[in-house]
Amino acid sequence: MHPDWNIRTSSFDADVSILTLKNEISFNNFIQPACLPEITSNVYNTKGTVAGYGLSLESGNNHENRPKFLEINSVTQEECLFSNEIYNKISSRRSFCAGEKGKSACRGDSGGGFYVKSTNKYTIFGIVSAAPFVDCVENVYVIFTNVPKFIVWIKNIMDKKIDDDEVTVQGRTASLECEIKHKSDDNTYECFNNKLKSTQQNTQISSITGSLNDQNVSKLRTVNIVSAEVTYIPDFTAVNRKFPKFDQLYIVLSGLKFVERKQLAKMPLLTLLNFFGNEIEFLPEDAFDDLKNLKILAFVQNKIKVLPPKLLWNLPKLVELWAYENPYEIIPRRFFKNNKEVVKLWMGYNKIKKIEVNFKALPKLDVLDLRENDCINLQTCISCGAENFNDIQEKIDRDCNQDAIQWVSLQEA
Repeated sequence: MHPDWNIRTSSFDADVSILTLKNEISFNNFIQPACLPEITSNVYNTKGTVAGYGLSLESGNNHENRPKFLEINSVTQEECLFSNEIYNKISSRRSFCAGEKGKSACRGDSGGGFYVKSTNKYTIFGIVSAAPFVDCVENVYVIFTNVPKFIVWIKNIMDKKIDDDEVTVQGRTASLECEIKHKSDDNTYECFNNKLKSTQQNTQISSITGSLNDQNVSKLRTVNIVSAEVTYIPDFTAVNRKFPKFDQLYIVLSGLKFVERKQLAKMPLLTLLNFFGNEIEFLPEDAFDDLKNLKILAFVQNKIKVLPPKLLWNLPKLVELWAYENPYEIIPRRFFKNNKEVVKLWMGYNKIKKIEVNFKALPKLDVLDLRENDCINLQTCISCGAENFNDIQEKIDRDCNQDAIQWVSLQEA
C-alpha cells in the first residue's frame, strides 16, 4: 500500500497498492499484462476503456458474472472540479476524472483500470478510486488514481527482490530472535537481537523465539536491536502481545532511515526510545505524537538536518532528550513548548547556528549541553553548582539569537 494513503481523510489521494502473487500467471489470448505509462504521460482529454464486474442497469444489485467494458473520456481537472464542489473534497492532485452522467464505472469496479489502447497494447493510465454518489447513474464523473504520478514508486517496489515465503497481505514478515539477558539494576529482562531484517515498509514481526519462560516473558521490558538491518521500523504488535511490560526500545547501529508514526503508534507504552548511530535524515513532525508516556528520547549520531518545530509537542512526560552529533542548525523557538518535565538536554556536537528557545521557561531543567556548536560551546549543570539560567540564557541570546537581543532592546527603548 502506498505510504501516503490515509483512510481517515475525505480525499482519495494515493489510492494505490501493489499485490505480489505467490504463483506465476500463464498468459493467453484472454489474459495479458497491461503496460505502465511514462511519468510524463498526459491523462487528460483521453479516451480510455474501463472494465469490471461492478453493478450495472441490467444486473441491479448483483455483480456481473462476466466483466463489462465501457469507453469513456477523461477531462481536465478544471472541468471536473467546477462541475460539482464535491469533487474538490474527494479528489487530489494525483487523481483525474473521467466519464459522463449515466455512463461510468460503478460499485464493484473499484481497483479496475482506465486503459488506453495504442497499436496492439493497452496501457493503464488510471485506477477506479471513488465516486460521490451511491446511485451510479447520478455520477457525472468517477475519480481515478493518476498512475503516471506514481510511476517512480511503482517501479521502486517492482525492482525490489521479495522473498515469496515472507510475503503477507501487510508486506514482509520477520522473526525476532531474542537472546534473553537479565538486568540486575531493576530485576527485569531484555531481548537482545542483532539479526532482525526490516528493509521494507510494513514489515511485521510475526514470530518471537529464544529461551523464553513465564518469568522472563512477564518481566521483559526492553528490546535491544543492535547492528541489524532495520531500514524501516517494523510492526511491533506481536511484541506487545508477547511481552506485556515492554516499554523500552533500542534500534542501534542498524541503518535505520525512516521513522514512521504509524509504527510507533503501535507502541503507546514506550517510556524510552533510542535510535543511536543510524542513517535518519528526516523526522516527521508527528512521528512521536502517540507516545504520551515517553520519558527518554535519543537520536544521537544520525544525519538529521532540521528539527521540526512541533516534534516534541505531544511528549508531556519527556525528561531527557539526547540529540547530539547531527547536522541540524536551528533549535526552533517553541520546540519545548509542552515539555515542562524535561531535566536533561544533550544537544552538543551539532552545527547549531541559531537558538530561539528560552530555556528559563523549563522549570525542571538541570543539565544543558550545547558543546561544540557553531554559535556556542557551553555545558552547564545547575545541581552541580553552575550559574543559574538567567546568566546562561543571556549568553545564548547574545551568541545564538540576535533577534532576541534586538527585541529586548526595542522593549527597553
